[in-house]
Amino acid sequence: MKFYLTGFGKFNGVEDNPTTHLMNNIVQHYKQTTTTTSSSSLPITIDVDTVRSAQQQQQQQQQCSVVVDIVGVDILEVSAVSAKQKIDQLAQQYPNDHITLIHFGVDSNAQAFRLERCGWNEANFRVPDERGWQPANESIDANDTNSHNVTSIPITNVVSNLSPKHLVQPSDDPGRFICNYIYYHSLTLSKQSQGRVHSLFVHVPPFHVISMDKQLEFVVDLLQNLSTTLCKSINQ
Repeated sequence: MKFYLTGFGKFNGVEDNPTTHLMNNIVQHYKQTTTTTSSSSLPITIDVDTVRSAQQQQQQQQQCSVVVDIVGVDILEVSAVSAKQKIDQLAQQYPNDHITLIHFGVDSNAQAFRLERCGWNEANFRVPDERGWQPANESIDANDTNSHNVTSIPITNVVSNLSPKHLVQPSDDPGRFICNYIYYHSLTLSKQSQGRVHSLFVHVPPFHVISMDKQLEFVVDLLQNLSTTLCKSINQ
């Protein structure tokens, strides 16, 4: 399963964004974790049904591999322009791929990881973005009559799988700032892809609440869980 990860740089009130450090370290951390800890290693095949023939299993593996493939990592400027440009770029860069886009942002008041279920068609910035834009109660897409887009990822199941080890919860409120802005556009791309693209936004707490090492561990577990979960749905 292919993954593209994004985090953010500084913005009003947050000069050192934790997601910048997560993006800078996740690829190396993932490699170290999955090569040195056998219990964390991903399975190479999906045991969907033990009675299926070898030929059927081979056909399924060709559709989707549970091996995590981080094809890209980026740290974005906290601005609407940068967010929209990144989603447009990804749409052009991966026109035919099964791929999952995971966007990370910090919530300075969070005490746990939050997996966001939806992105809202509303831009209501409490402070200007990094390019000085501060919309108030504007639609992100005036041509979209829907109030929000919902992720195709089974958030409840993923939270259940991760919660024995991590402080994680589902959420329906990604705010109305750039986190929501990029998520809305990412979910629009997902909706238009006919099941080929999945999107998720993850709010993380500051490092004084959950350390960087623990957050990197969470990201690794999240990628592994999503890879298995989404590949099963593709291969069925």
